[in-house]
Amino acid sequence: MFLRTCGHNEVQRDVGLLFGQNQETVKEKFFEVLTATELLTCDYIKTPTRQELYRIHEQLQVARRYEPYFNGFIGANDGVHVCVKVKPELQGIYWDRHGRTSFNVMAICDLNMLFTYVWN
Repeated sequence: MFLRTCGHNEVQRDVGLLFGQNQETVKEKFFEVLTATELLTCDYIKTPTRQELYRIHEQLQVARRYEPYFNGFIGANDGVHVCVKVKPELQGIYWDRHGRTSFNVMAICDLNMLFTYVWN
């Protein structure tokens, strides 16, 4: 139910009908999974130490052709707009340039493809 709500941007009423549950159950289970996900962030998203930031990654040491371009490289940065459904009175803050309601998520990962920073 959590993945359906997040992945397909569905409202709790529709998810409840799909899974044969009432809205209260869907809401309760959604927040249980959300809380568990927040607890896991400490294990999977961490701020790199100063030593880790200054360490040159093994891939860059082996392939010297990349060295001049990636000196001081910390991570790759990317952003995406995630469509959201919000109350009509709050929609003004969430309009994007395409006229849809969304919010921006930015993430940074290191060369090991581990997230080091997430902002939404």
